[in-house]
Amino acid sequence: MSAALTWLDQYAEAEEAQFVVRPLLARGDLGPEESARAVSAALSWLDRHTEAPEAQFVVNPLLSRSDLGSEEAACAVSASLTWLGQHAGNPNAGFVLAPLLSRRGLDLQHPALVFRAALSWLDAYTVTADAGFVLRALLSRADLDSGESGRAVSAALTWLGRHAGNQDAGFVLRPLLSRGDLGAEESARAVSATLTWLDRYAERVEAQFVMGPLLARGDLEPGQSGRAVSAALVWLGRYPGNADAGFVLRPLLSRGDLGAEESARAVSATLTWLDRYADGVEAQFVVGPLLSRGDLAPEDSARVTSMVLSWLARHPVAPEAQFVLRPLLQRKILAPDDWRLVVATALTWVDHHPQEAELVLRPLLQRVDLDPGDRARVISAALPGDLGGSGSGGGAGGDG
Repeated sequence: MSAALTWLDQYAEAEEAQFVVRPLLARGDLGPEESARAVSAALSWLDRHTEAPEAQFVVNPLLSRSDLGSEEAACAVSASLTWLGQHAGNPNAGFVLAPLLSRRGLDLQHPALVFRAALSWLDAYTVTADAGFVLRALLSRADLDSGESGRAVSAALTWLGRHAGNQDAGFVLRPLLSRGDLGAEESARAVSATLTWLDRYAERVEAQFVMGPLLARGDLEPGQSGRAVSAALVWLGRYPGNADAGFVLRPLLSRGDLGAEESARAVSATLTWLDRYADGVEAQFVVGPLLSRGDLAPEDSARVTSMVLSWLARHPVAPEAQFVLRPLLQRKILAPDDWRLVVATALTWVDHHPQEAELVLRPLLQRVDLDPGDRARVISAALPGDLGGSGSGGGAGGDG
């Protein structure tokens, strides 16, 4: 690596330097100084060869780096836009468009230009396998307008009509299912394609990234929901100790249409997962929906409560604790000592996060079993915002 950087110090602008810059930028083990030198060499090369067809092979790994400074990113984006101005119709332009669309923040100053180039490219190459890389990045954007989103979704559905049976289709299905602006027909086609894909790949570890957004959709028909839940339970049985299983457990536990057996299996899988990961901050994504379920068996409820209290003891003022405190405060059955501990933790959390306290204050204000001192603290915390009026009446809540 040292030899490559030393060579580039002298020959960075030479045409053949692309063959050194490209693999160097693709490395994930560059130190800060090495990365800076490699990026500098790439930008020097692009200054001289931006419009060359082969510049795509430098732009792609350059844009894909997450450690670019703002000025470096701006130069990389500018070079890519210049290249697209000459080669937007090139079949390989997708390898520039995909990482360009994946850029976030201030370095993508004119996203509409990029969206327009991507959609025009997709008009010509939608059915090619490589279009999946562009669709994945485009569908992940939250700043598409309705027309752009409609065209992107239409292209994705066309692509899936040709490639839904491929393993890599999961990378398109995930952002497609995660979109909240799908029409009824679009959603039905996306869900159908996903279930077909799961019939083939449900037991692969990466299927979790498709199951999560599928289970999170609220527009599944009963038959579709049953197939999605069944696939998720099979996956959880195969990967009970997977650290990322929370991405499946969270939306699964949040569904209100689980049958008794499905719910019992989901809760059992969650408890098995929590036995290993209950102390991690990410456990809050699972604990919240688990606590919110109204069909927990008494022994499961006691076990979950114990895990949650241990989690709160480790993360009492973590921002994420609000998502654990809220369902815990809404529970009607807690031992007196546990209840006092939960209230004390909630009030401490509110003191540390007054601007984000609404999710915790609301269930506190609805409790009728707070002692006078705690109620006074809750009302005092709520009064500066819009919640004071809602809390003054006490509300109807749990019985402790």
